[in-house]
Formats: sequence, structure tokens, C-alpha cells
Amino acid sequence: MKHIPISLCIAVASLTIFVFLTSPASAQSKKAAPKKVESKSKKLTDEQKVELKKAQEILKQLDTYKKGLFTRLLNSSKKTTLEALPGIGSATADRIIAARPLESSAHIVLIKGISLKTYSDIVDTRK
Repeated sequence: MKHIPISLCIAVASLTIFVFLTSPASAQSKKAAPKKVESKSKKLTDEQKVELKKAQEILKQLDTYKKGLFTRLLNSSKKTTLEALPGIGSATADRIIAARPLESSAHIVLIKGISLKTYSDIVDTRK
């Protein structure tokens, strides 16, 4: 039995990986990286600024780690997960999804159908 030189094994393995990664089939199976979306926030009205400031005060109840998890939940969860949050129905979940990416979870008070009371109730479930 002949031994194959290690350098030949490495070359064959490298070539195999290169062919796999550059083939059209693997390119289609890879998910496209999410495009960086420009901030959807328009110029905020004074009323919206006040609402956002109040929401940020409510958010201070959570530690930094939980704030991050909460924002990630709002930015990446499926509709059914969002609907499980208190005061969030189907239409409101659709609006949250349409408003993504949210800069912070406090920004959901700018979405139609989410009051400060609803936001406070949601934050309370995150503690």
C-alpha cells in the first residue's frame, strides 16, 4: 500500500473546497446577507420625541443585556412570536416587522397601535 504525500492531500482538499464554494449551487443555497437598511425614521415631531423619551425612561427598568435581547427580539422574531407579546395583535405585529430595523426597542412606540401603556406592559414581561 502506497502512502499519499500530505501535500497532495492538502492540495486536493483545498481544490475541493474552492470548487464547492464557487459553484452556482452553493451560491444559491447561501442566504444573502441582509442589506443594511437606511434608518426609516423620518424627522420626528415634537410629540413623537416626547413619546420616545418616555419609552426610553420605561426601558431603563431593564439591564443592558436584557435591553439588547429585547431589541433583537423585536428586530428578528417571527410574527407569531410578536403576537405573543401583551397588546400586540396581527396588524401591529405586521407594522413592527415593516418598521425593522428598530434602533432600540423604545422606537416601537412610534408605531401605530403601540401606546406607552402597551410598551410598559411588554417591558414588564422582559424583567
